[in-house]
Amino acid sequence: MKSYITIHMEENSFEQQIELLKNEYYTQNKRTVFFRKTQKQDCAKVIENRLSFDVLCDKTIYMNELEDLPRVYVDYKIFKSFAQDSNYDFILDKFRIVIDKCVSKYGVYEICADLGYLTITGAHRYYSFIRTFCTQFLHDTHVHKHLLQQVFLYNYPAIIPALKKLFYPFVPADVITKIVFV
Repeated sequence: MKSYITIHMEENSFEQQIELLKNEYYTQNKRTVFFRKTQKQDCAKVIENRLSFDVLCDKTIYMNELEDLPRVYVDYKIFKSFAQDSNYDFILDKFRIVIDKCVSKYGVYEICADLGYLTITGAHRYYSFIRTFCTQFLHDTHVHKHLLQQVFLYNYPAIIPALKKLFYPFVPADVITKIVFV
């Protein structure tokens, strides 16, 4: 017999499925004031276990096949629902695959990241991921770094000055000039 949550997940959009799982998790595990990072990681594990990891990655990092543009899209809202230390390498591999696909098709690429829902605590929670991403993909050692045209940051939070201080030390100066806040 299917549970209420399973039946509703089949009827809802992917983002709604994530919200249902988060709500179920926090119904069973009272939200804590302290140790929220651990609780959010536990919730991310539940979401990763209940939904397909490949689909989560595909919905987080993708090319829009309906557009004929060299863009790699990143959806932070979905990323934050399942990303955790134990799966960072797999998520980075997904980035690599999508960038390679974009470069193969267009010869260049842009990154378009929707940062809606990003907070300073979220930035700290994903600090090691962001630092690793910057060092692996934005430095001269990356095979396609010279093909990066622009980085568009959409729905960026008001705390962007604090985030710049936190992350710009990992971003090469020539890439900083390519960042556009939209």
